[in-house]
Amino acid sequence: MKQTIITVMAICGVTPAMAQLDNTVEVTNEVKPVVTDVTKMPVRSQKAETQVTHYTMEYAVQDQPFDNFVEDPLGNYESEAVWKGRKKGYIHMGGGALGKLDGRVAYEFDLTDNDALDIDFSLKGFNGKVKENRFLGVEDWKSRFYKNRAALKYNHRFSNGVDFFAKGAFENHVFNYMGNTLRTDKQHDVLANAVVGFTPYTSARFTVEGSAGVEFFSQNHLFNLRKELGETVLHLDASASYSLTDNQGIGLGLGGVHSHYGNEELKGETRLFFTPHYMCENDEMALKLGVFVSNTGHVAPDARLTFHLDSNSDVYVGARGYEEDNDFRRLHDIHPYFSFRSDAETELVAEFHQIDAFVGYRFGKLNGLSGDVNAGYDYSTNSPDMASMEFAPDGRLFHQTELSKNRRFYINADFTYAYGDVLKIVAHHQLNIEKGKTADKWEKGSFSTPAFEMDWKLDAKLVNGLYAGIDWNFANYTNAADSDPSTPDYNRPNTVNLGASLRYTLPIQQPVTLFVKGDNLLNQKYDRYFGYRNIGTNFLAGFAMSF
Repeated sequence: MKQTIITVMAICGVTPAMAQLDNTVEVTNEVKPVVTDVTKMPVRSQKAETQVTHYTMEYAVQDQPFDNFVEDPLGNYESEAVWKGRKKGYIHMGGGALGKLDGRVAYEFDLTDNDALDIDFSLKGFNGKVKENRFLGVEDWKSRFYKNRAALKYNHRFSNGVDFFAKGAFENHVFNYMGNTLRTDKQHDVLANAVVGFTPYTSARFTVEGSAGVEFFSQNHLFNLRKELGETVLHLDASASYSLTDNQGIGLGLGGVHSHYGNEELKGETRLFFTPHYMCENDEMALKLGVFVSNTGHVAPDARLTFHLDSNSDVYVGARGYEEDNDFRRLHDIHPYFSFRSDAETELVAEFHQIDAFVGYRFGKLNGLSGDVNAGYDYSTNSPDMASMEFAPDGRLFHQTELSKNRRFYINADFTYAYGDVLKIVAHHQLNIEKGKTADKWEKGSFSTPAFEMDWKLDAKLVNGLYAGIDWNFANYTNAADSDPSTPDYNRPNTVNLGASLRYTLPIQQPVTLFVKGDNLLNQKYDRYFGYRNIGTNFLAGFAMSF
């Protein structure tokens, strides 16, 4: 049975930015075609004079859709900084304990003055042993995860400054780090995508942009009852805005997704959504009034009011509704071994956030300190979560994913402190009071959302060219202390992670940085993502350079 599903693509954050008064093109690490957020659409159209400077275009920046894998905390520490400083080429290589690999090569070819082609290849992973398999009762379970990825992007710049782009990526995963399936299992996931589109085009007071793409996801491992889960998704995003005056404008966003599943038990539906809105901004305030409308009958507000207290601080309040994809990538982020019940059809429709109301205070640099504190209430239907864990007769373990109603009260507190190039501290805190409803019963807590999370990152300059970093993460999950992690029906354990790093930039013409990083230095029993047994303290060392 061929089924389809469509979901919203462009989702605003809890604290979306205020309307911009100039045309801004944003770079986003996202596999799906993404256009400029409607809250950032220009109110006043200004046709910018654009010169082609290829090294300023981060062509090869593509999606990294599986960042929640346990191996990622030991990703290359310095790659981002060196990547941003590159001109044409970039390379980093690293290796370490437990068979750890981390490599990436990227280069930009100037085909003509207005055409460029980027290539981007990477390989990363690890191979270690878990001392004990808590489900199968065996010693020295071989835990592994390897990922290889290839990406291409072509870009052509027209004389009016508009860029046409076409990009694609292929990503392949082989892993077996969970250690609760059959010893012969070979978990294998494949992701591929292709996107074409154009950046904002402005003519007088009118601005338009859009993109379209296709994405393929295949989950293929023996532990799943259906043997293989396949999904093909078509995406469309477009937006248009018109400037009424220098500080007022109207806009319309349009999106759609069409999905095909290779399994008869999976159902979906086709959706389109529209987001008309009015925006106004002056020195004292910024206002957005809009509505979200879906062809399924979903209607929700899309409003935000921001008061500029001064040049460095804002108070904002808003309420919005939207739909969020329940595609395989999202389910994979909740749990990479996700599965569905085989005795009934599963309808994969989008999660509908009927209301997400929030209020917050944001301030800019005040003696080096900036921050954003907000609180809100979010109510949604078809919210995905891991509902249960069940053993099959042959010993395989199945993580059943279900969609249910969800209500969540949240508080976010994010702070950044910087002292020149000597010290930088980034601190994120989140409190969630969450309940999900299944079978007419509200149950406390969530597998995928921590009740409280604290994430700190410190970067300090020791001497010229030498920097030290410290990462700290703590996550608490509701009722985790009352559950037995050795049983199938368990909640996620509380997790804590401490990491440290050193990096040194060589005083030579080409940017070259040497780095070493350690993770899980407290030898936490469970990892901080899915509650798996950790493979122990891990280290990685290598170099990164641009040219």
